[in-house]
Amino acid sequence: MNYEAIEQTHSDLHQLVGMHVRWKIRFRNAITHKLRFNIAVIRKDDCCDFGKWLHGDGKKYARFPAYNNLLAQHAEFHKQAALVATEANANNNHEVESMLSPSSPFNKAFAEISATVTTLMKQAGVR
Repeated sequence: MNYEAIEQTHSDLHQLVGMHVRWKIRFRNAITHKLRFNIAVIRKDDCCDFGKWLHGDGKKYARFPAYNNLLAQHAEFHKQAALVATEANANNNHEVESMLSPSSPFNKAFAEISATVTTLMKQAGVR
């Protein structure tokens, strides 16, 4: 998906956020297929499509309170993803599974981003 071509609608942004769900799938695949991850890239919050939007065109929403929350939450998500990737690279499969549990910081970070996108779009009057 080309983030520059996205119309900033509620569903479009949730689609971008939803792409982060793929990380959970990749991490689970790492357990069975011994995949390796580039931790430095995963840690950066401006390399994924949502991050590119957030640090680019999305700055037009910076006047809304939820925008700064979203920046912090997205950075936290990438921090948590990098931690999971580090364990996956070390073949610590049990730790990876634990870090992907529903109550984990990784999943909490994802849930917070999703909720804050909804809040931001409401604040901005975007449907």
